[in-house]
Amino acid sequence: MTHELFDRVVADSADRDAWMAARVGKIGASDAASFAKVTSIESYVRAKLMPTRFEGNVYTANGNTWEPTLTGFAHVPHNTKMFRSVDVPEFVATPDGLKVTPSGQLVLSECKIKHKPVKGPTPAEYRQVYWAQSVCGAEATAFVWLTLDPETNQPTTLEPQVLIIERDQAAIDRLLTIARPVLDAMKRAADFERENPDV
Repeated sequence: MTHELFDRVVADSADRDAWMAARVGKIGASDAASFAKVTSIESYVRAKLMPTRFEGNVYTANGNTWEPTLTGFAHVPHNTKMFRSVDVPEFVATPDGLKVTPSGQLVLSECKIKHKPVKGPTPAEYRQVYWAQSVCGAEATAFVWLTLDPETNQPTTLEPQVLIIERDQAAIDRLLTIARPVLDAMKRAADFERENPDV
């Protein structure tokens, strides 16, 4: 399977430290998930500039455990590679799964573990999906979720649920309206730090 996307690999989350290092100074899908309002750009910038080393919790552990199963259920091979955007190298995404159809169309998957019944993605999860579509150039995403009993940590249904989310360029454009000034502010901060190492 070949696709021009594979010329834009930045890192592989199979090497967690290298993947985390590659995310520095970049905006990923988990960042974009919070980009709800243009009026909150300053708070998004502060969040990106704040040092963090999130190592995960029970939710991320469950996600990592179930991800290959969920992507397989959607018939979208599991992915661990981070890709960069064609236009802005600092815009990146690591979709949970991806495949290239016989017609050459790129399809992604996004997998979520839920601990209570839901009918579909949250607004933040939609933004995460649209961001990955924008970065990768995908036309659709299989959003797959599985509900686990919070006490037994076992599935509450026989099969995961799947929703196909088509590319929404208007939603992507709204995200980019926020992401571009956030990235500009990040670059200014990085330049200032390099020029003033003792501050």
